[in-house]
Amino acid sequence: MINIILHIGRHKTGTSTLQKYLYSFPNELRKHGYEYFEVIKKGYGHHHIAEPLAKGVLKNTVDSNLLVERIAGELESYLEWSCDKTYIISSEAFQNTDPKVIRQLFPQNKYNVKVVVYFREQADYLASSYAQKVHASLYTGTIYDYYKRGFDVDYLKFINAWDHCFGKISVRFFDKKLLIQSDIVDDFTNSVLGFSSEIDKANLNDNNPSLGQKYVALKLKINKLINDNKVDKKLITGKQYKELGQRSQRENDNSYALPKSLLDKVRSDSEAINKKLFELYCPGYEFSLKEHVFREVVASEEEALYTLEEISKVDNIV
Repeated sequence: MINIILHIGRHKTGTSTLQKYLYSFPNELRKHGYEYFEVIKKGYGHHHIAEPLAKGVLKNTVDSNLLVERIAGELESYLEWSCDKTYIISSEAFQNTDPKVIRQLFPQNKYNVKVVVYFREQADYLASSYAQKVHASLYTGTIYDYYKRGFDVDYLKFINAWDHCFGKISVRFFDKKLLIQSDIVDDFTNSVLGFSSEIDKANLNDNNPSLGQKYVALKLKINKLINDNKVDKKLITGKQYKELGQRSQRENDNSYALPKSLLDKVRSDSEAINKKLFELYCPGYEFSLKEHVFREVVASEEEALYTLEEISKVDNIV
């Protein structure tokens, strides 16, 4: 059997930091019998495996079965049968896949798979997820639209779907008071891998800083300009994407926050689900409820054009 730890996110739960650790310190992992799957094509995670299998992508693929078979074959050609080694595969993009499809990649007669997922309090996750959606795409909808049209607070439904295909999955919580040492790397190595990491985490800074309230407003306006064909979408490349996040971080732009009416609704919608969730997976605890300080920010077309011009000058961002 091939032993796999499959980390499926979710988004905005320290995945970039954790993946950077897993990629950067192979010797520490090997000392404890783990191998971070070495084929990486994007960032530090295995997004090239998960992204083509996303539900929305797969349904538009001409021969989806052939694609799944090809990816499964590529995985098997790289992974060794060994009782002394466990491979770690990580991508938050797995959260957008059908677990039945992912089970086809790892058939039970060949693989022993442990699925690990982290959850973040729904209101915080909504705010961060919306900021990321605006940042990484040409989305122009409001936070209300985003919540109404596709944001699911029911983590239990998600867990049940993965449990059905992989047996009981490992559920963790991305919450400072619940993470071991209040740190995603320490939590993962201790609770999932069974050892305490000895590395200096000073260099594991956030590789994917979120946009704050000012820069969400600016990017919304930039997105509208692009969608209205007033500016060329080619002006927003990967470098400009990074620069927007880094500028927001450098300026201490206030974290994107929910309006009070929406904050109250999300927490009301989540209350019964979270009560059951913690009864099952972390009795006696609950999510920390972070304060959301919302301020209405509207960017002008002139401000958006100026920001676009400034970030377009960047040509060497690490």
